Amino acid sequence: MEQADGTRSDGSTEARPRGTAALHVAPSGGAATNPRRYVVVLEVTPDVARADEITKALALAKRLLDEAFAGSSYAQLVTRDVWATDRAHRGQAAASALMAVEVELECLGWPGESTARLQTLLKQNGYRVIAEERRACAEEGCRSEAVLLPNRPNRRGRVDDGWYSETICGKHNYKTCPGCRSVFRLLSTNASGPAASVACTECGFVLVEWGSSKHWEIELVTASAVSS
Repeated sequence: MEQADGTRSDGSTEARPRGTAALHVAPSGGAATNPRRYVVVLEVTPDVARADEITKALALAKRLLDEAFAGSSYAQLVTRDVWATDRAHRGQAAASALMAVEVELECLGWPGESTARLQTLLKQNGYRVIAEERRACAEEGCRSEAVLLPNRPNRRGRVDDGWYSETICGKHNYKTCPGCRSVFRLLSTNASGPAASVACTECGFVLVEWGSSKHWEIELVTASAVSS
């Protein structure tokens, strides 16, 4: 027996796809906010665009968002209906039909773990998921942004090319030590000959091999608990 949100009372889901869930994540407000605010918009389109199916889709979307973002700091949910309008034919007026529903929330900080949980939950409940993530570098004064399409063909996974992490672009020369996970900022000047190697100050792991064309200095940003 189905519940109001479309799940069955025994916790199982239908075998057939229920529809498409489009997930959009984008920075919100000014870069001065720390941590940065992000807007998450989930648009759910049932394969069968009946009023009862859209009601179920809305209930499910709200429940899964609450579950995925549990423990996070996020603003109140906002919902919107999504209408499709057919072109008017000769002698007939244009017709509109309710096709989908959107649910929006705003959260503090990059919501990567929460949105990953949300995608998993949506797939478990029978939805095809399309995701688009627009991220902004959190470094002061940096305006770099990147768009990821993590679950579409021929796209990389978690972090875009050239980015150090989900919230810091590659312009700032951060490096994580593979030996102890301490984080450093690398500073360079041109070398007159082969430059010396540079080792982690916490565990001794070689971060830059000998022979570079640049002389590197490292500045400890975060010492890993592993190294202490």
